Amino acid sequence: MIAVILSSALCGTYANAEPAARRFDAGRVSVVDSRNVTLGEGLLVVRGVELAAAGWSADAIVKELVTRYRPMQCLVTPITPVIAAHAGIGAWGVFYQNED
Repeated sequence: MIAVILSSALCGTYANAEPAARRFDAGRVSVVDSRNVTLGEGLLVVRGVELAAAGWSADAIVKELVTRYRPMQCLVTPITPVIAAHAGIGAWGVFYQNED
């Protein structure tokens, strides 16, 4: 079981989830600090579900989410005219993921 938790920088949910997970059998619950909220956290959950459906182990999913998919950023700035042509005038935020 994998729990993708709200950013530890914003609330104590992650700090409480870690000791709670340790109370279960070793390795049964893995806790991932999303370092995100709302859409960023949701995208991690969706990717985790996709990987599970593809047959990945829980340990491999956690590693993949933390190393590859967590470096998402939310830019809360006005969108450029080029992006506005696709996202609509007045759009303010874009989530992106670094593919390093």
